[in-house]
Amino acid sequence: MRSPLQVVFHGMDHSDHVTSRINEEFEKLERLNGHITDSRVTIESPHNHHNKGAPYDISININVPGDTLAVSSGGHNPAHDDINIAVRDAFAAMSRRLKEYSDRKTTHRG
Repeated sequence: MRSPLQVVFHGMDHSDHVTSRINEEFEKLERLNGHITDSRVTIESPHNHHNKGAPYDISININVPGDTLAVSSGGHNPAHDDINIAVRDAFAAMSRRLKEYSDRKTTHRG
C-alpha cells in the first residue's frame, strides 16, 4: 500500500513535472523502507526568484514508526537555482537519513 505523500508549493505555481519527479523519488524511498506512514514535501521558491536567481528550498518530512525524519536542501547552494537539482539533492539527503534510521533499527534489534 502506497504511503500518503503530500506535495506543497510555496511562492510558486503548482508544477505537474515537479510533482511527478517527486513521486518518482519518493518511490525510491519506499523501496528503502516500506514503513513510511506519512510524508510531506515542500517546495519553496524565494520571493522574486526569477529576478534574483535565489535557490529553491526543498524540505522533506517523513514519519516512520516511532520517529520523524526531516531534511532540507536549504542554504546557499547555487546549483539549487535549478529545481531539479534541488529535488535530487534533497531526496539524496533523505535517502541517507532513511538508511541511517534503518541501520539503527536493525542494530538495536540484534
